[in-house]
Amino acid sequence: MENKQKFAVFFSNASKGRRWGAVLSWLAALALVIAMVVPGFSMKSQLSDLLDPLLADDNAYEQMISEVSDSLPEGTEAIAPLLAGQNTSILSYLIKYDGVVHTYETIHNEGTEPSSGNWAGIALFVLLILFIVCNIIFSVCTMNLLSFLMTVGAVAEIILIYLLRFRMVFAAIWSTEDPDLALTVSYPIHIALIITLAAAAILQIVGLVLHYSLQDMEMDNDEYNWSNGETEGRDLETGLVDEDEPTAAVPEAAAAVLVQLNTGKTFSIRNNSQVILGKGSQADIIIANPVISRMHAKIVCRSSKCMLEDMGSKNGTFLNEQQLKPGVPVVLSNGVYVTLGNEVLEFKA
Repeated sequence: MENKQKFAVFFSNASKGRRWGAVLSWLAALALVIAMVVPGFSMKSQLSDLLDPLLADDNAYEQMISEVSDSLPEGTEAIAPLLAGQNTSILSYLIKYDGVVHTYETIHNEGTEPSSGNWAGIALFVLLILFIVCNIIFSVCTMNLLSFLMTVGAVAEIILIYLLRFRMVFAAIWSTEDPDLALTVSYPIHIALIITLAAAAILQIVGLVLHYSLQDMEMDNDEYNWSNGETEGRDLETGLVDEDEPTAAVPEAAAAVLVQLNTGKTFSIRNNSQVILGKGSQADIIIANPVISRMHAKIVCRSSKCMLEDMGSKNGTFLNEQQLKPGVPVVLSNGVYVTLGNEVLEFKA
């Protein structure tokens, strides 16, 4: 049987490092949601500088917006607040303004009516939501590297929206060949957006570091650990016998045996008994492997019928390729494979 490591480990059955990485991924996703709704950017020009005193007077501001709207081509009146310097979030820009802004750009610079609606803005919004949702889903499965990539994608998209959808378009609208008519225009990205994007990136990076560093610390502190091909500790006394010896078959008093595939040794399981498998000294069958929990799983045999149950192990118990839910026993049949973390055993009844 090919020994395949499970790529995803669900949060409820994950190590401490994976859990912390997942939690910080959720916080990064929350920061990205906040980044979508905070004031993101605005356009500032000499014209809006002159009109700043009017902004304190609501009536004067509304009148200014009305006058700007009256001067705009039909169907583009919605961008009057942006031309007057109003702040906008990523969400409102993509949903409300993006299509109108590009319509105005086409009319302003080319003098032609655009043929498309706001499909680009909607598509960018859907992609951004997809990044955030995938981040959460991957973190639930503690696939924190993929969560990190989703956060990088979302942050990169928001920056590109500012540079290519907002700043570039308004630069094209305000461009003119007559220097006497040129206005000094800036396109500020606001501090709130910068802070939330930085927070999302930092949280995700710290989560990824914890995902691997805490896992390595757990391995280093384990009482059974080996590296560089050393296998000291794997052959501790466990009551094993060689598979080639006659006792490798199921003894008359035993209900079944477990054959350890990487060593060819066997564990006998007696009828009407319960055995605990793990690496700890309290286990009935000791398997010295650092990815196995101290009390990893148990097998109960009654009337020659054996049941396997995961005991809340960190790296999971698998029957063939199916991961068991902790505390839920399943029936073992002759020839099935039991995997504890990455240690594979064949069950023979």
